[in-house]
Amino acid sequence: VYQNIGRAYSQLNKYDKSLSYYKRVPNVTNMYFNSNKNLLLADGYFRLRKIDSTIVYLNMINKYKDDNNYYSLLNMKVYELKSNPVKALYFAKRVIAINDSIFNKNRETSFAGLEKKYNYQSLKLKNQHLMLRNKHYTITVLGLILAFLGCFTLFLWWRNREKKNIINSQKSEL
Repeated sequence: VYQNIGRAYSQLNKYDKSLSYYKRVPNVTNMYFNSNKNLLLADGYFRLRKIDSTIVYLNMINKYKDDNNYYSLLNMKVYELKSNPVKALYFAKRVIAINDSIFNKNRETSFAGLEKKYNYQSLKLKNQHLMLRNKHYTITVLGLILAFLGCFTLFLWWRNREKKNIINSQKSEL
């Protein structure tokens, strides 16, 4: 709750109030959430132009900093303000590398999605083919059953006619 209230004040450009709420967020055993809290605090201090406090909170982030684009971007901005071009350039390269890895992951995900779609389409076509073949077999079986029933009906009609002829011939003999 405190983190969300802090974000709301940060969006209203009231960074002092947002920092007070960010500081109220408790530390937890999950390092990801603690790193996120420290990054939000560093961002608030950076926006207030308190560079030393920003560096302190950025240094407190020990996990997930290699994957976080904003961490490297904030470090780059801090070292630009401190006139340290070597470190600013290092973090600029980190931003590019992280963005490239995110782009590559998105591209791989996109290719995976296309592959799934292709596999789905091919399975759909195979399924349609199987359904058509099943209908073909069903129609063939129904046709054979109809032909068999027609032949059976003709046989019964012929047998009935023969029996009538036999009965008529026996009646005429008597």
